[in-house]
This record gives sequence, C-alpha cells and structure tokens, in this order.
Amino acid sequence: MASADPFRIASAFLLGLVLSSGAFTGALRAETAKAMDFARADPAMNAAIDAARATLPEFLAKAAAADLSSGDYRVKWARPTDEGNAATEHIWVVLTSVDPESVEGTLASRPETFRGASGDAVRFAQSEISDWMLFRADGLIEGCYTTRVMLARMNEQDRESYEAQLAPLPATGTSTGKSTGADRKISAGN
Repeated sequence: MASADPFRIASAFLLGLVLSSGAFTGALRAETAKAMDFARADPAMNAAIDAARATLPEFLAKAAAADLSSGDYRVKWARPTDEGNAATEHIWVVLTSVDPESVEGTLASRPETFRGASGDAVRFAQSEISDWMLFRADGLIEGCYTTRVMLARMNEQDRESYEAQLAPLPATGTSTGKSTGADRKISAGN
C-alpha cells in the first residue's frame, strides 16, 4: 500500500463498468472492482463518508419500503480486512433487506482484502455503512459520496463518464455519525 496508514476505496463504479443489459435507463453497472488507497486522515474522503452517513437514514427508509429485487439500492460496507492490521475495505453491497439495526445484501464485487466473492451474502450493522447509491429510473445515480472524491484521481475520460451519471447530491443537515478515520480500502461503485 502506498502510505503508512492507507485505506482502500473500491472504484468499480466507472472503472470497468458496462451498460446494464436490458435497462432502458442506461445506468452504468460495474463488472469488476478496483480500489484506490487513501490516507486514513484524508479530509475530503472523511468528509464524504460523514456526508453519506448524514443522509443514510433517509436512504435506508426509502430502501426498506422499496422492491429490492432490482439491485438498484446499494451501500458501501466498511469491513475490516483480513490483513491483521487496522485497515478497512469499503466495498459495495447490493441490498436485499433492511431492518432497524442491520442490512443484508450480496457483495457487488470480489473483495481484495478479505475472503469472499461477488454475489456472496452478507449481513452487517448499519453503523458499518460508509456510503450509499441508488440507480434511478431516469438513468442517474444518487449518492456515491466517496466516488465523487475519487473523481480527481481518475483520467479525464473516466471522470467525465462518472460525472455524467451522477445526480446532484441532496442538501445535508447535521451529521448523524462521524467517520473514525480508520484505514480504508474504498470502491467507487458497483
């Protein structure tokens, strides 16, 4: 890893994306995940995680009332790595159910730092969510707070492709939770 206390953010949102087959909206879907390293104290990434968590209750309420079979509702799981350190991999999970304390879903890609495969079922506490995304019917994608921070590290073509798919962020109030600043591996989107 590049720094002494890195975190990884999976960046499959546009890197390695293909158009959704059969979807009229043309929303981008990820086939594979790539991750970017960020220092644990990266202020822009920590602010993005805080902003995503501030809007998470509204997103989860919407998801709990929705038909989740479409795969349009996703969260980023901040899961400790198997590397024996304080690092965390942030990986997209396709939601299958939401309850008051936890969520269930399937891994949207293969993890880089813990055992698992794309499609594996997982369950974790809502407090372990670091971001969220919603593929809308109009083809735009809501959320993806951490992906927006990653745009600056992408080449121009990838950045423009991502930006074309991202809906404006909602206005935020006060944060409902602070990021811990733990080491992270974070993905842009699956």
